[in-house]
Amino acid sequence: MTDNHKIFKDITGQRIADAVEIMAAIMVDQDKTDTRWSGISKFIRAGLGPKMYPTGTQLVVEKETSMTATLGAHTGVTAVSVTEETFLAKEGIVDTGVHEFVFNGSVWLYHDTPVDLTDYGITPTGTPAEGDEIIITEAYDNILFDVVDHRDVVDPVDGLTKPAMFLLMHHAINGRPADEQEALYVAPEAMSAGNYCFTVKNHPWYADDNDTVLYFTLTESRRRPSVRQLWTQL
Repeated sequence: MTDNHKIFKDITGQRIADAVEIMAAIMVDQDKTDTRWSGISKFIRAGLGPKMYPTGTQLVVEKETSMTATLGAHTGVTAVSVTEETFLAKEGIVDTGVHEFVFNGSVWLYHDTPVDLTDYGITPTGTPAEGDEIIITEAYDNILFDVVDHRDVVDPVDGLTKPAMFLLMHHAINGRPADEQEALYVAPEAMSAGNYCFTVKNHPWYADDNDTVLYFTLTESRRRPSVRQLWTQL
């Protein structure tokens, strides 16, 4: 007796795979409009990087340029300071505008939610009184990154193979787009596996780098256009 079994068509399998990816995106509780590193990294860790951010995608990254701490209405606090790195780490995203913290007589409120100012790197001077206000003013510029590759890499911490996304800064030197004229070396077709040695000569911008010798090894041939150019920061 012969049992007949229906076999999924390729298109059916692809639809199932797409549905699973959509479910995974829902599970990480993020969407593609979330441009925070924490949001993007969840997609990458879930293996959805190539689907959500295919090669050639350009990411706009906000770089904070200034942050000041001042007092609004106040009768108790006499001065205030803020540590930029701590504030940005707590916020999780660079923003432009004004952040207001208000003391309600017992706790500090931020967006009507009780907070600990130390978590935001904010240090007031004096004893706060009800109605005291702390104003954090922030501004930023944009940095562009191009997605150049997706592949699995070995995590140096736990030794596990994990999905990764590789980015190339779009404007690398003095705010100008990267091209072959600024590259340390440009391979005509590809870079073969082997040992490489370069000596910096006649550097037009940083004369102190001239005669610096650079060594590195490629364990496999690199043929993608994105790795035909070499860049370095000394």
